[in-house]
Amino acid sequence: MKPGARATSIEGALVRWVLIAAVPPYILLLLAVFRLDFSWAAICLVGLTLLVHISLVAYYGQARVAGHLRTLANLLEAIVNGDYSLRGKRQSSDDPLQLSPRQPSARQSPARQEGALSELVSQINALADTLALQRLEARESQLLLGKVIDNIDIAMVAVDNNDRITLVNRAFCQLLDASRERLLASTVDQWQLQPLLATGPEQPVDWQFPRKDGRFSVYRDQFIENGKPHRFFLIRDVRLMLRSEEQQAWKKLIRVIGHEINNSLTPISSLSATLQKMVDKPERSDALKQGLAVIHQRAAGLITLVGGYRELAKQPSPKLKPLCLLSVLDSIRALCAEYPLELHPPVSPCRVNADRAQLEQVLINLVKNAHEAQLLAAVNGPAHLPDPIVITLSQEQGRVLVTIADHGTGISNPANLFVPFYTTKPTGSGIGLAVSRQIVESHGGELSLSNRKDGRGCIARVTLPALDES
Repeated sequence: MKPGARATSIEGALVRWVLIAAVPPYILLLLAVFRLDFSWAAICLVGLTLLVHISLVAYYGQARVAGHLRTLANLLEAIVNGDYSLRGKRQSSDDPLQLSPRQPSARQSPARQEGALSELVSQINALADTLALQRLEARESQLLLGKVIDNIDIAMVAVDNNDRITLVNRAFCQLLDASRERLLASTVDQWQLQPLLATGPEQPVDWQFPRKDGRFSVYRDQFIENGKPHRFFLIRDVRLMLRSEEQQAWKKLIRVIGHEINNSLTPISSLSATLQKMVDKPERSDALKQGLAVIHQRAAGLITLVGGYRELAKQPSPKLKPLCLLSVLDSIRALCAEYPLELHPPVSPCRVNADRAQLEQVLINLVKNAHEAQLLAAVNGPAHLPDPIVITLSQEQGRVLVTIADHGTGISNPANLFVPFYTTKPTGSGIGLAVSRQIVESHGGELSLSNRKDGRGCIARVTLPALDES
């Protein structure tokens, strides 16, 4: 087409070709009628009739073709806009093209698919079927991927070039103690996460979230969505992984040490006690008795030490059953009646899957530690009746929280809090908190202790997954 020339529509071209084909015969017919000496009235009637006939044929052809093209245009427009529910349909070659709802079970008869227009309609319908199937498969894949991302334990967040959060999973929402809608309407700067997201997977850092603190590593990568670059981050708590490997190594070592040392210490302890009875006569040397007593005492101490290791290593797996935590706390209040306890009951049921005996062991140990810390604070401070130990039970966002707050001396060395056999008590074994944390983590929960910010004392927090009642 030359520059500046106007484009001719296919309907206009059709009318033009009809006229080109009809005008020469029309002129020849008029000349023939004129040569046959017809009257002017007859000639005008024949001419007018043929002119009207040619005009009607041209108009009908133009309208028919324009209707087919507009119907195909509407069908393609629906496909472009993502509507794959319409299909082109013709009953016969004489019927106009129509749009009808998609019927997956229907099959068009091959006999009716004749001609270029029918072939074009068939191909457009096949295109719509293919696109509808691909969109369905993409949606199913997206739903599956969304469920996988939402249920993994590793926190995930994606941001755009403006650091606006575009994607989060449930683990990330739990870390920040915020709803998905609130996070998606904010930026990472509002949550002060830039220093954490700037670290690499080989540089784990200690970080404190609203719902959890620990040692986290961050893996980052990029992806394209709607033609725009995005970044996503995987935030993983490496402390739990390292602690699990550490516990397995401890268990293997303790089994070997316990077996070997017990094989040696048990006969030594028994023999030293027997010899001590044999020399329990005035004529025997007091030095021999004293030496044997030292041997016996030392052997008994080693047996006690190895027994503590064995207790730490042989903690049985929990037998999980649906359990109401409020009933557990009522039992503990009855068992620890001599302690000043104050229980704040929850609004919700606070049901969990747990081993009742193991969970009671943990809570009794924490209550006992709180009571002993308050007694020690009372001895070192002004004499007054011990303040009550406040136990609070609550539930939110799929987690059950038990807090035990005391008014004791607090924590002097948090770094060694869960180190086995480390204790600040004169008669403590140093394995109570280590065993308690091991029990809580075997239930899928967390145990943490920290000094109170509103005064003297310590707060122990036990977090457990809430039982899904659905």
